[in-house]
Amino acid sequence: EEDGTINTRTKVTYYYAKESAGVKEEHIDIITGKPLEETVEYEGDEYTTKPKEIAGYVVVEEHYPENVTGAMKKEEIVVKYYYARAAKVEVEYIDQETKAKIIDNVVIEGYEGKEYKAEEKSFEGYKIFDKPYNSVGKMKITEDEEGELENTTKVRYYYKKVKEEDKPKEDIPTTITNIYNNGTKADTNGNSNNSQNGSASGNVGNSNNGNGISNNTGVSNYQKTPKSGDKIVVAVITIVILIVSNIVITYKKRKDKKNFIK
Repeated sequence: EEDGTINTRTKVTYYYAKESAGVKEEHIDIITGKPLEETVEYEGDEYTTKPKEIAGYVVVEEHYPENVTGAMKKEEIVVKYYYARAAKVEVEYIDQETKAKIIDNVVIEGYEGKEYKAEEKSFEGYKIFDKPYNSVGKMKITEDEEGELENTTKVRYYYKKVKEEDKPKEDIPTTITNIYNNGTKADTNGNSNNSQNGSASGNVGNSNNGNGISNNTGVSNYQKTPKSGDKIVVAVITIVILIVSNIVITYKKRKDKKNFIK
């Protein structure tokens, strides 16, 4: 020391580093399981990773790693990014007769192995003519005869223009006016008897036809049109008659069968 004394103490300093096995970053083809890039290794306390841009491939978001960033641990940390070859589906909507596209293609982007569903659409003035077999499926990569890869799946819907004769006819309501014979009841001799009561006036007189006499008793040619209540009554009566007829026929068949057995 400066004052001449001797210091016999020695200062010893220890330095420590956080124990860590490091981080490995891997980039893998999800179809083949093979690595697409070299493994990246990190050392230190904190780490951050990110996916790479690989030509012809896209990151499979459904398998995106949860440990892309964090603090290193005693155990080794492995961050795996999965990729698949880019693929897509083009949906076409085509006029069957002209082969022209009704609308622009609908493109569904994805990757090899991803499921897709191509939607059927409705267009005014058209009806569906032919539905594709591959409207639902998985995107795929194919190879042509020359070895070129094709990553587009074509889905084609064909439509046909609706012609006037193809349009659905409006239902014409059936009436029961024929039951009333337009308000006139004809007998077997061909005589037409108009006997409805009404306030309308007319000339009283007899006119001869070929077979008999037509009686005009001062009543105009009023034609009775059934009301809605009459329609319901007639319909109910018709249904009841059909049910009773069915019961009678069934009963008769059973009776005949019993007699035959005896």
